[in-house]
Amino acid sequence: MLKKLFKHEFKATYRFYLPVYIGLAILTALACGFLTIVNHFDVNELFLSIVLPLGAIVGVLAIVFAFICPYLFVCLRYYRSTATREGYLTFTLPATTNQLLITKFVVSLIWTLLTIGITLLAIFTLAAIGFDYESTRKFIDFFIESSDFSWLNIVTLIVSYANSILAIYAAISLGQFVRDHRVIASIAFYGVIYMVQQIAGLIILIPFMLKANIFEEAETINSSMDMQISIVSLVFSLVFCGIFYFISNRILERKLNLP
Repeated sequence: MLKKLFKHEFKATYRFYLPVYIGLAILTALACGFLTIVNHFDVNELFLSIVLPLGAIVGVLAIVFAFICPYLFVCLRYYRSTATREGYLTFTLPATTNQLLITKFVVSLIWTLLTIGITLLAIFTLAAIGFDYESTRKFIDFFIESSDFSWLNIVTLIVSYANSILAIYAAISLGQFVRDHRVIASIAFYGVIYMVQQIAGLIILIPFMLKANIFEEAETINSSMDMQISIVSLVFSLVFCGIFYFISNRILERKLNLP
């Protein structure tokens, strides 16, 4: 059943993301073509002074939207399929609430990571064309070989995205307790969840930061603190992922309130 649910969820969500990928590819291709012309041909300075700022603004907005769109689509898809009349169809499927929630979560996480990867590829392509391919490649190699890049940081980043998605699910699920204005209620619940999580994270991290400052030598404070903070952040995000998943599953299973 899970295989069918995954297939259905991908078919239901790809139409959100495909236009974004196509639009980003077109804008990247146009920008690369323009940068190639600028680098190899003499172009009027007045033309450049008008077009370059405009192109930069459009490019930045496109990249920002590409980073934000997964969260917008996650909200839209989850809200439609669980909190509107479409939910009647969703919950008549021969599947458990756990199966439905896991399917939606995994597919959303895959789309989110894929969108971020494609956006980073577009940025790398623009940097390679606009500046210099060798310099760009060396910068990436330097970053990968630096202490800032590690598998622990990558796993922590992925878990943080999973945490964000499940927080959205929990907020929308809690919004079902409000009879009217559920969208506003869900946004309010998300704001509360975000504030609580930030405050809890700060309270948990303060002792580790103080310990690192007191017991570590000055030369090793940064590396030691980074490792401790990464591990604590990972565990912290995993705990909240469990909490958000439990809240969402519990509400969808026991307190479902469709219009």
